[in-house]
Amino acid sequence: MKRYLLASVLLISHSAFSVDIDRIKSLLEQGYAAIGNGKYESAYHSCTQGIVELGYTYFSPKIIDDTGQKLVLAEVSAKEGNYKMASALSCRSLNSRVSQHNSNNERVSDIKP
Repeated sequence: MKRYLLASVLLISHSAFSVDIDRIKSLLEQGYAAIGNGKYESAYHSCTQGIVELGYTYFSPKIIDDTGQKLVLAEVSAKEGNYKMASALSCRSLNSRVSQHNSNNERVSDIKP
């Protein structure tokens, strides 16, 4: 009974914070494509939008997340006009957060009622 309750709570809380992960992955792909084409400002904006849309749904207390520090540096770099650095940092951070989001979802789906 406790196991079923735990699984229900996890699924309910997960669905309350669900995101359109396919859209976020698309923004990440757009960001990397823009970097490949030398369009760093566009890449920065795509990956930053993905970060905003993902929010904190990727977070787990079991991980050490240093992406916040990288995003501060990305923002400072963008304000200084260094979009090459800003895009690299924001897209890598988004990639890391998407990976963590996927990893968390795999663990939740392993729980059987």
